[in-house]
Amino acid sequence: MKAASRSAILIALLLASYRSAAVPVRALQDDCGQLAAHELLNAVLWMQRAAEYRASTRQVFATARVNLERALADPTWPPAVAPPDSAPPPQRYAVIVDADETILDNSLTAAAQILAGQGSFDREAWARWEEQGAAPALEGAVEFLAFAAARGVTVFFVSNRRNEAGLRKNLAALGVALPAQPDVVLVRGECDGAADKSCRRQAVARKYRVVLLIGDDLGDFLSVEGLSAAARLAAVGKAADRWGREWLVLPNPVYGSWERALLPPDADDCTRVRAKLAALQTP
Repeated sequence: MKAASRSAILIALLLASYRSAAVPVRALQDDCGQLAAHELLNAVLWMQRAAEYRASTRQVFATARVNLERALADPTWPPAVAPPDSAPPPQRYAVIVDADETILDNSLTAAAQILAGQGSFDREAWARWEEQGAAPALEGAVEFLAFAAARGVTVFFVSNRRNEAGLRKNLAALGVALPAQPDVVLVRGECDGAADKSCRRQAVARKYRVVLLIGDDLGDFLSVEGLSAAARLAAVGKAADRWGREWLVLPNPVYGSWERALLPPDADDCTRVRAKLAALQTP
């Protein structure tokens, strides 16, 4: 089948979905690969072109400035990460931030994935991107990091990247000065070696009073391993008082643990598309 014909069929299927409860699974059998590659299109375009996204990131970091000032002035400010024991919290202050889609904008590599027709995550391409260290910053991010440093607050980057040197290179290219000590770049493989960031957050909380957590994924704030989509929603509600205060979340519609919670393990492109269609809520 010619590419133009396949695209026409795909568009027709998507339009038909507005008129029916769901797209029949059989109809997606041949075209789910193309749909998987292009399901990111609106999300990536929004991150690259929408003024609303720029406003959102600036809003988060403006709130972070205000809240950091409040935290430094208020000894009763609740810890963003509870200290791992009952000892009094340390008097040194810290902020923990994620890296990707929190400080660094990786939409360029996501756009390249779309144009290459790739539905699945390309680990080799991502490794090259990490090594290159060329991701631009989200608007407002670098200014906030400088603001925190000027007030004597240590910023820790807790990331699930594996290439620490590439991350440090990227931050340096953005003008982010990192201290020689302590080690403020904590990547996957450190602490307990897990993707779950709890151990790394706790390691910081043993020595610092952590007053803010900033990230784009629920896993940047609490342990999400094995949680269903419903359990994740419940966890957000349970922590209702934290959001917008000591926990600040940035929007990321492209990828994250929210997506994995909807999918079976090791799902291929077709399985991913079918699972997402089944998860849609309709009138």
